[in-house]
Amino acid sequence: MLAGCSRDVGRETNLERDFDETTRQAVDEATAAGASEAQIAILERAATDGGVTFEDAKIAATAAIGCMADQGVTATYQEMALPNGVTIPAYVVNSEKSDGTDATDAMDQCERAESFWVNMLFQVQPTSVEANLAFIEKQAPVIRKCLEDAGYDTDPDATGMELVLQSTDVAQQTGLRADCLGDAGVVSY
Repeated sequence: MLAGCSRDVGRETNLERDFDETTRQAVDEATAAGASEAQIAILERAATDGGVTFEDAKIAATAAIGCMADQGVTATYQEMALPNGVTIPAYVVNSEKSDGTDATDAMDQCERAESFWVNMLFQVQPTSVEANLAFIEKQAPVIRKCLEDAGYDTDPDATGMELVLQSTDVAQQTGLRADCLGDAGVVSY
């Protein structure tokens, strides 16, 4: 479903070029931050393949869960299905360690070591971005109606992304109470 992108030499898209740069940065940052060899290997594979597979993202998430368990933190694997159709391998973490102390530091340490950069790349790779853009376009009528119902004119030729940006601008400038993006199920853009 969300396997890495196939690459046609000489026909790289802007999304692929942006992802290549983001991947290089992720490898550098993860290496400098002391990420695990397993996470670095997944990042390097993503650089070669043009994306992070669902399986690799799941491996990284379960490695973070294992790291947390070693530190007395209970975490449970959970796949998070976003409204745009992308499913993210994730986990739910108990806020306290088995000894009753706060789990935040252990969770953060394990996430950075095992899954942080893999999860980020999984969500910004071309297949995920394209799925999100398609979802936003599909939800354009909902966003348009919400804005118009709140008294704001919209351009009849506006794309879904243009309506998202208009909704965000209106909310920032006026404190619009209507949550047009929430109504449309748009959680990221």
